[in-house]
Amino acid sequence: MKSNTTCNKYINGHIPVPEACINSCVDYIPTNEVVSEKIQEGSIKESDVKLTDMVNHPPHYTKGGIECLDAIRASMTDDEYKGYLKGNIIKYLWRYEWKNGLEDLKKAQFYQNRLIEIVQAEKVRGDSMHT
Repeated sequence: MKSNTTCNKYINGHIPVPEACINSCVDYIPTNEVVSEKIQEGSIKESDVKLTDMVNHPPHYTKGGIECLDAIRASMTDDEYKGYLKGNIIKYLWRYEWKNGLEDLKKAQFYQNRLIEIVQAEKVRGDSMHT
């Protein structure tokens, strides 16, 4: 992981993290909860903050303009990808009470929505045996 002087001040806890540092300093990206606390304290202004979408587009899963999920999808058949999505749905539902609560439920929903899109597309094409 690349680290430089510009980003070190953000790694040491100063937020918000500039967009330029998100890709090079993934070691420290404050959670939306941390940012919200800083806004409530008055140590940062809400207008200066762009909250990270940790469910739909977490920055630590994008490198070189390619999102990891897109690379995974491209490497699999439809059936393999549906299995991958189903596994992630189960994983996030399984752990939500003990790990990330609502965020994990939203992640499960994210993967479920993708699975629904694929199954609906198959149904329209008429190429699914499980309609």
